[in-house]
Amino acid sequence: MLKFWCFGKKLKQENSSGLFMKKISTSKGNVTLYDLLGIVVVVVILAAFFFPTGLWVPESRAVSALETQGFSDIKVTDKDIWFVSLKGGHGDSVRFTASATNPIGKRVTIYVFSGWPFKGATIRTF
Repeated sequence: MLKFWCFGKKLKQENSSGLFMKKISTSKGNVTLYDLLGIVVVVVILAAFFFPTGLWVPESRAVSALETQGFSDIKVTDKDIWFVSLKGGHGDSVRFTASATNPIGKRVTIYVFSGWPFKGATIRTF
C-alpha cells in the first residue's frame, strides 16, 4: 500500500477489483478522489445556474438603449442582479433603474432589462 499526502490528509492507494483508487483518510471514513471530483462538478453546475451573470453587463448598455430611443439626461440610479428573470423577461440577467428625460421633455423613471452575453436591452416603464 502506498501513502500520499494531499491538503494535510493522508491518501492511500489501494487495489479495488483491479482498479487503483486513491482514498483520503478522514476521521469519518474514506472519500475517493472520484467523490471529490463529483462534488466539484456539482458545485460548478450550481454556480453556473445561480451565479448572477448580470455582474458583467455594463451600465453603458442601458444608457445606449435609452439614447437610441430618444431619451436624454440619463442617470442610472440602480443595478439589480438577483432573480431578474422573475421581474423581467426570460433571459434577462440585470435590471437597471434609470432616470431620464423622454423625447417629449418629461422626466421619467424607467427600467432597462438586459441579458448576458448576447441578449439586447429592453426598456420598460413603471
